[in-house]
Order: sequence, then C-alpha cells, then structure tokens
Amino acid sequence: MNGALLRSMRNVKNYYDYSSKTTFAMRRAFDMDDYIKIETLDFNWVSPSYTELIIILQDQAKKSLEFYGRDARSIVIGYFFIYAFALFFFWRKIFRFMENERRDWRSMMRSVPNRILLDNKHLKTYLLNHCDGQLESMKKYLL
Repeated sequence: MNGALLRSMRNVKNYYDYSSKTTFAMRRAFDMDDYIKIETLDFNWVSPSYTELIIILQDQAKKSLEFYGRDARSIVIGYFFIYAFALFFFWRKIFRFMENERRDWRSMMRSVPNRILLDNKHLKTYLLNHCDGQLESMKKYLL
C-alpha cells in the first residue's frame, strides 16, 4: 500500500518536474489516473483503518483510566479512614488537655480571694463572659 502510494506520488512529482511548471501542468499532474486511483484507495481503505485504530486506542485509554480510577478511589478511601482514625485519637488527647486546663482554671479560681474578685472590674467581666454559666448564682454580687 505504501509502495503504491509513494510510486504514484513520485510519478506526479516527476511529471511536474519535467513539465513547464505552470498551473496547467500542475493540474494535469494531479489529474493522472495513478494519483486518482491511489487517492480513492487511500480514502476507502486507509482512512477507515486509521479510524478503527483510533477507536481501539480510545477504548484502551478508557479501560486504563477506569482501572487506575478504581485504584485511586480505593487509595483515597483508605487514607480517609486512616486520617479519621488518627484524628479521633488526637481529638481525644486535645479534649483531655482542654478538660485538664478547665480543671486547673477552676482550682486556681477557688484559691483567689473573694474580695479581689469583687474589687477588680476587669476580672469580674472576664469571669462573667467566660464562666460557662457556672457563676450564675454569684452574678448579682459581681455586678
């Protein structure tokens, strides 16, 4: 097939090279029977085969994308569970730390004399804003 195509193209080129190189000679070169037959053969046989090849390559690309997509999906789901598991344990540590800080704050506030709490305006407003409702019974004394 390629040999016939090359032979036809060589004949057209040789005809044009040995002609007067006018546009009429160029038209006559492209009107040669060999070139017309090869062009028809190329359109009827070569183009559909390339179309088939393109379809096969597209199918292979889709299959490989689906295969790697499943792998990627399983990896993402696995990492999600690993991170969720790690986050759960870190959150427990952080929550315990916050509870310890709250307990320490409460014990520290119990050691502060009541007279300082009643006299210091800044400390009173801070405690009322951040006490989580635990100073509700003392609110009337602090205001």
